[in-house]
Order: sequence, then C-alpha cells, then structure tokens
Amino acid sequence: MATSTDRSESAILARALSLDEGNLSPELAEHVLSVGLTEEDKEAARELSKLASCNSLTEEQAIELENYRRAGRIFELLKSKARLALQNASRNPE
Repeated sequence: MATSTDRSESAILARALSLDEGNLSPELAEHVLSVGLTEEDKEAARELSKLASCNSLTEEQAIELENYRRAGRIFELLKSKARLALQNASRNPE
C-alpha cells in the first residue's frame, strides 16, 4: 500500500480511494472491471511503445506515452479496488 509520504499520482489515488477497503458495491465493481482503453488508444500506446524502444520518440510523443502509462496506473488502482470489493462481497453476502 502507498505510504502517506509517497506523492506519486498512483499513491495519491490509492489513498483517496482507500484501496485497503473494498467499499464499492458489487455492481459498481463489476462495471469498473469491464472498462478500459478503446482499441484506438491501445494501438496508439503500442505504437508509442515501439518508438520508445527504438529511442525514436519526439518530446510530444514521450508526453503522450507517459499519459497512457499514468492512465494505466489509474485503471490498475480502480480495478484493484473493484476486485477487493467483490472478494469482500463474496465473503460477506447480505
């Protein structure tokens, strides 16, 4: 879990979302797990990654790739919280 001294975007979001708690409804958790990047965005990220591996990114492309990486981390955080919420719901059915 992110410490309170970690100021990365991911750590800030983890604290804001209380990822150690599974407090999403099962319906919302299922929805969160179903969302993701569009195929167009996935392809753009793949192309940028290929350019990065060849050290061929422009400054603008490097910023765009970092934006995809940050968005990916946000999705990872949200999906982690959703999985935890579903685990908690299956252990404690109402």
